Amino acid sequence: MACGKKCKKSSASKRNRLVGLYSKADGARNAIGDLPKEYTKVRDIWCNIKPISGVERLADDKITEFVSTIFVADYLDVTDLIAAIDRSVWKLIYESVEFNITHVIDIEEQHKDVKIYATRGEAA
Repeated sequence: MACGKKCKKSSASKRNRLVGLYSKADGARNAIGDLPKEYTKVRDIWCNIKPISGVERLADDKITEFVSTIFVADYLDVTDLIAAIDRSVWKLIYESVEFNITHVIDIEEQHKDVKIYATRGEAA
């Protein structure tokens, strides 16, 4: 069935990368109230990925890199992440690469798409 001018695809259908959303917030706290050290997978989410900046440097015969990346996802896929006060207990994993979430923005506050800003590597 062909899609005419009236047919409009949702923005989520345009996502092209499957990314794992992980958290250690759901784990049981230990006797002194610390969160578990291991992250657990919350779900897979479809995203578009856009690297926005990167730095690579050589120090002590070792190359260190730092990359900032934007993940665009559907709002309904990440409502628990949006509501989280402490984003340091959340991370994204794409193709075995871990990204630490720095902040999440509801694009134009429309509750449709969100931009998840994340980094990997060490800051230069």
